[in-house]
Amino acid sequence: MKIIFSLFFVLFSFQSFSQNIYEINPDVSNCEEGKLTDSEKEKVLNYVNRIRQSHKLPPVTYDNSGDVFAQKGALVTVANRALSHTPPSNWKCFSQDAYYGNENSNLFIYLTSGASQISSELGIINWMIDESVENLGHRRAIINPFVDKISFGRVEGNVGGMNVTGMNLKYLDNLDANIINSNIEYVAYPQGDYDKDYFQNGWYLSFHVIRDKVNWWNNNSIDYTATTISVKDSKGNQVGVNSISYDNEGWGGLPNMIKWKCSTLNYYETYSVEIKNVKFNGNFKDYSYTFILGDGPTGDIITPSLINPSNNASDIPLTQVFSWSKDESNYVYNIQISETENFSTIVDQSQNQIENTFTSSKLKNETTYFWRVQAVQEGAKSAWSEIRTFTTEKYSPIVPKIISPENQEFTERIKPIFIWENVNENYTYDLLVGDRPTFSLKIVDEEKLSSSSFNSIYNNLKPNTKYYWKVRSNDDGLVGEWTETYEFTTPPLPEAAILISPTEEDILDVSKEWTFKWSNVENATEYEIRFYTGTLKDDLKDSISFVVSDTSFTVEAENHELQWYFWSVATFNSEIFGKRSEVSTANWAIIDGVKEINFNQINIYPNPAINTINLRIEDKSFLNSNYHIYDNIGNKINEGFISSLNFQINLETYSTGSYIIILENNNQKYYSKFIKK
Repeated sequence: MKIIFSLFFVLFSFQSFSQNIYEINPDVSNCEEGKLTDSEKEKVLNYVNRIRQSHKLPPVTYDNSGDVFAQKGALVTVANRALSHTPPSNWKCFSQDAYYGNENSNLFIYLTSGASQISSELGIINWMIDESVENLGHRRAIINPFVDKISFGRVEGNVGGMNVTGMNLKYLDNLDANIINSNIEYVAYPQGDYDKDYFQNGWYLSFHVIRDKVNWWNNNSIDYTATTISVKDSKGNQVGVNSISYDNEGWGGLPNMIKWKCSTLNYYETYSVEIKNVKFNGNFKDYSYTFILGDGPTGDIITPSLINPSNNASDIPLTQVFSWSKDESNYVYNIQISETENFSTIVDQSQNQIENTFTSSKLKNETTYFWRVQAVQEGAKSAWSEIRTFTTEKYSPIVPKIISPENQEFTERIKPIFIWENVNENYTYDLLVGDRPTFSLKIVDEEKLSSSSFNSIYNNLKPNTKYYWKVRSNDDGLVGEWTETYEFTTPPLPEAAILISPTEEDILDVSKEWTFKWSNVENATEYEIRFYTGTLKDDLKDSISFVVSDTSFTVEAENHELQWYFWSVATFNSEIFGKRSEVSTANWAIIDGVKEINFNQINIYPNPAINTINLRIEDKSFLNSNYHIYDNIGNKINEGFISSLNFQINLETYSTGSYIIILENNNQKYYSKFIKK
C-alpha cells in the first residue's frame, strides 16, 4: 500500500503566545532538539481532542514513546528550512529517528524575519483547514476516528537569518482504535456547532463514510460516482455547490472522501447538508446533517465521555439512569434525549445538572433514542459529547414480587395461601406450583387469577414435601416474565392432642357452660372437637363436631340437652387429618349448688360396684336424707330415702357405666360418682 503525504508552507505572523513551551530549549546549530514541557503537550492534546469532539469522535491519548521521533523530525525540518516526509540522509541533523518521525506525521513549518512567536494551536488549525492541499490529508488524519494516540514535536531556531518554527504531529503508528461500539456512521467537515476558526470560506468541505468499524483501511472502495450534494440555509435557500471531487486513496487518514466548495457561507447560520446516492456493499445510502460556523465549544472545557447506557444498547428499561464522566472542575451538565439523531425533538432533558447522572422516566417501549451530554462552567460550554443510541425494552407486564411462602420457607400449612404483590389493578396473574423446579408436573396451574393471592386448600399438596412456585402478570393475554422460582417445604402431619379437661372424674353441671381444653400440637392449624352420644365408649352413637383454631371449646348451657356424653379431639392441617385423641367421658348432672361428698360424711363402696353399692353413714346428719341417682346422660333412674346408717342400693337392673348420686340433707345437696361394672 503506497501512502502519499501532502505538505504546506506558510509565511505570516500571529499574535504572541506563552513562552512556557520547552523544558529543555532546542539548539539547532548543535542538532539538539530540546524537550517540550508536559503542559505544552497536554495543551496540544486537548486542542486536538476539542476538534475531534466537534466531530463526535472519541478522544485520543498522548503517546510519550513517540516524542523522540516527533521532536527529531521537527528538528530536521527547522535545520534545513524545508519539509519532507522522506528527508535525505545528507540533510543537516539527519537521523533515522528524524526520518521515522517525519514519515509518520503531519508536518508544519513557519518562517519569519521577526520574532517567531506562534502558538502550537496554529499548526493544528492549519492542518484542519489544509489550504492548498487538495487531498486534505492532514485534516483526514486529525479527524480519523481510528487514530487513538498522538505525539507532538516542536522546534524553533534561527537558520540562515530566518526564525523558523517546525511542528510534527505523529499519529500513523496509532490506527488501532476499534469503534465497533460507537455511533459513528460518517465524518463530516464542518459538522454541528463548529468553531469558525477551523474553517476557511472558499475552501473545501469534506465527507467520509465509515462502513467498517474494526479495520480503518477497509473504508475504501466507496462509490461516489452517482452522489449528489445539496446545501441549504435555515430558510431553505440553496447554497451553490461546486468543485466536487472524490477519492479512495487514504492519505494515512480516512481512506475515502468526497469534497466540494460552497459559495460564501455566513457565520452563525444553520446549514443543512444532504448527501445522496453513496454506494457501498452494493447498496445506495443517503446522509444528512447540519452545521453552524460559530464559536464552537467555548473555552477549554472538557467534553464529557458517556458511560451508561452503552451505544446501541437494547432492552433498556423505561426508567433509565444515564451517566457520564465527571471532571474535577466545577462543571455542571446539560443532557438531551431525543427520538431523532439531530435532536430536533427533545423527549427529556436537564440543564445545569450538578451530578453526572440523570434519571429519565419519559421513555416508551420499543423505541430508539439518541442522547448526548455537554459540560458547562460559568456560561462557557464544551462541545456536545458523542451521540449514543439505544432501544428500549418491549412492553411486558411488571413482574410482581413474591410475598409468601418465601424462598426455602418451611410453611405452617400443608396447603399454603400463596401471596404476591399486586402490581396493577388491571392485571390478572398466572400461578404455577410443582414438585420439581422444571414444573413438568403441575400441582397448581391457575391462569388469570383476579386476586394477588391463592388458597391451595383444594389442591393435592402433601405433607413433609418440597414444592416450587412462581407467578407472572397477565395483561389481557400479554404475559410478563415469571418471577424467580421459590421453593418451600410443607410440614409433616400433626400428632394427636392430649385431652386436658374435663377429666373423667369431673362432674359437669348441665346448668352451666363448660370449657373443654387440650394440648397445643405442632403443625396443627385446626382442631376438630367431636361429641358422641351413647352409654359406652365402645358403643358410641351419632356425633356432632366443631372445628376451631384454638385449643379450647366452650359448651354453652343451652346445648346440654344435646346429650354429649363422650368427646375427643382430632388434629388437622389445611383440612388434612392428622391423628385423633383418645375418647374421654363427659359426666353431666344437675349439680347446681351441690357439694361433693367426702369420706368423713358418707363412705360409698365398693366403687366400681357389681350388683349392689353400700352407703355407710359417718355423719348421722345424713340419716333420713333423700337420694337421687342419675346416669351419665343426666336421666334420673332411681330415688329413695336413707333409713339406716348402713344403707344398700341394688344395682342389678343398672346398665354398665358411670352414675351420679345426689343426697339432699338439711336444704343442702351433696353428690358423688360411682361406676357399675
